[in-house]
Amino acid sequence: MSNAMGVIVAYGTSHLTSNQQITELIIILITLLIIILLIRRYDKKITIETK
Repeated sequence: MSNAMGVIVAYGTSHLTSNQQITELIIILITLLIIILLIRRYDKKITIETK
């Protein structure tokens, strides 16, 4: 997970030429954040159900 983030950050910083690419990077980061939050919420549901 952290490796993928590093690749995205490296790609973003090396391609900050146009506003479109910046907005694409922001969209990717927001999408990753939402996925992480959903995984955490799902993990909490699993731990509650197993108890």
